[in-house]
Amino acid sequence: MDLKLINDLVIENGDLVLVEGSTAAAQRIRHRLLTFRGEWFLDLVFGPTYREDILIKNPRLDVVTAVIKSEILKSADGDFEDFEASLDAQRHLEMRYTLNLEGETFTETITL
Repeated sequence: MDLKLINDLVIENGDLVLVEGSTAAAQRIRHRLLTFRGEWFLDLVFGPTYREDILIKNPRLDVVTAVIKSEILKSADGDFEDFEASLDAQRHLEMRYTLNLEGETFTETITL
């Protein structure tokens, strides 16, 4: 179980709201993908290698995809059923993935 975070803690009726299952996994994935490697002082290898592999001149989509997929699997123990990624000229990375977590499947789209 994780705390429900939407850029802040969520409190209902005086209690912190907890999430579990695919909602918790999706939240952990977003948290990891929005953290640059080296940004969190307690774990300097947490997060994707944006500076080295993604935010460079002419990034290779296959490398970007491998980095992102690896980070997703570090956050959620599951298997990909589908993964699509595209990188536009302004370096916006849009991903859509479907993940199977112990029989529970969820799909999410993330734009970075």
